[in-house]
Amino acid sequence: QIFYSQDISGDAVRLDEEEAKHCFKVLRHKADDIIHITDGKGNLYQCRIEDHHLAHHRIHILKTITPAR
Repeated sequence: QIFYSQDISGDAVRLDEEEAKHCFKVLRHKADDIIHITDGKGNLYQCRIEDHHLAHHRIHILKTITPAR
């Protein structure tokens, strides 16, 4: 499962409303789960969910994986 976000700043990521619903409500991810997020520009981020509240979630980037071109 890879989620998509354009809202990546420093070591934090925010999911848009639809991605957040899918992540937290449908797939039932919660705090301390490890997920992967792409920015659509070829970067993949390994992240840890710190707070899984739908409206004010916090996701921390653990590692950035940029594939060789």
